[in-house]
Amino acid sequence: MHSRTVPVLNIPGIPLRSCHRSALLYSLVAVLLALITSCATPPSVPAAEPPPTGQPTPSPEPESLPVLAILEMKATAIDQHRSTLTVLAGIQNPRSADILLLKPTLCLGSGGYGLGTIQLDGDIAVAAFTESNFELQFGLDTRILDQNIPGFRELSTANVNASLVVTARVQLDATGQPTSGLVDLHAETESQVRLIREPDLRILAINLVKHELINVILEVILEVSNPNAFPLEFDQLDYDFFGEGKRWSKGRERKTLQIPAKGTASTKIPVLLNFTEMDRHVFDLVEKLQVLDYLLSGTATVRTGLDFLPEFKMGFERPGSVKVERSLSRR
Repeated sequence: MHSRTVPVLNIPGIPLRSCHRSALLYSLVAVLLALITSCATPPSVPAAEPPPTGQPTPSPEPESLPVLAILEMKATAIDQHRSTLTVLAGIQNPRSADILLLKPTLCLGSGGYGLGTIQLDGDIAVAAFTESNFELQFGLDTRILDQNIPGFRELSTANVNASLVVTARVQLDATGQPTSGLVDLHAETESQVRLIREPDLRILAINLVKHELINVILEVILEVSNPNAFPLEFDQLDYDFFGEGKRWSKGRERKTLQIPAKGTASTKIPVLLNFTEMDRHVFDLVEKLQVLDYLLSGTATVRTGLDFLPEFKMGFERPGSVKVERSLSRR
């Protein structure tokens, strides 16, 4: 069996026990140094350098301007000639301060012809981050357009354009130094307005139906033309018929006359003459089938079938001349 020899460190001049004590001392010193190193303060992070002098501080983004828009324009009929145009406008205020609209102004036109200008009474205040609507109304008379726009009488609708201008008092902040200022806002739109035309009346003929001693029965053939793109009903005709400057007949015709779109229809108006109440000159004109000067005037009720204007009354006065014709037919 072999034995293993363990070498022993032997430092000359130092006893073996003293060597053990020295090694222990060295170990204690090493532990203390490790503890001191672990508790040492970590190195500090250098502070950020300040921005270079002379560069301006970025200014805040400027706020958006108010937004003006025309939301709707509609027409409400008063009669066959006149209507009221109502323009609904809206303003949005995206800013952090209130704004003030100074008397909004509306300009209207059609076919290059200026209809007129209206201005809202008073100013409108709009709070910050809100919106507000307001209305302007304008009276439209199509007879003015008939007189001033060539070819307007043949139209069934009218294109009406509206231009709205508003000056708003706001806080301007583009420079970063808010101050009071004025900004002009603008909005436009175009809308179609339905036109309703009166039917046209014309006497086609005056027929001699019956001749009895001192009485004569005449028939006045009345043609009614419809210039509209929709049918009409011509109803309740109240009339006065004048011949040679004197009233020959007065009455009411209740028969409803159906007139197709862009079409015509005719009706008969009876006229009874008593020659004892007239000059011999008139008797001779009728008896000899001569040309008569006449005047037909009165009123009529016209129905359209439209929600825009279901019916209206029209007045008429139609002068002319026509030759009396003989007819054997009775009304």
